Amino acid sequence: MVKKLLAFNDAQTQRVEVVILSRNDPVSGMRVFRSAQHYGLPIQRGSFTRGQSPWRYLKPLNANLFLSTHLSDVRAALDAGVPAAQVYPHSAPMLTMIGSAMLPEAAHLSSPNMAGFSTLVGFVTAVGFKLFE
Repeated sequence: MVKKLLAFNDAQTQRVEVVILSRNDPVSGMRVFRSAQHYGLPIQRGSFTRGQSPWRYLKPLNANLFLSTHLSDVRAALDAGVPAAQVYPHSAPMLTMIGSAMLPEAAHLSSPNMAGFSTLVGFVTAVGFKLFE
């Protein structure tokens, strides 16, 4: 999914930035950045909160979409006005589907907030279909 998001960027324009927000400690964060570098992912920013909820960083980072396994963080992000959705650990195929099908359509919209909202709506719809299979 990260590769699909970053594929919207080209040499002239950076349309997407992936920022890592994690409850891990900063030492673990260094390993995360080394892994990203190893896999060729240009991830430059992240916050590692030592167990604290990361949603407070969303507004200062100008986040357009927040995905988390922690429902309480998702609810807090939504309360703060940031589109958000809960990701389940076994939902990797669903996230790949979003990256392949929904994100290109959302990226063509003129407003970055609308792109985040459109992606969120698609994600929630996909989760709904998955739950009722």
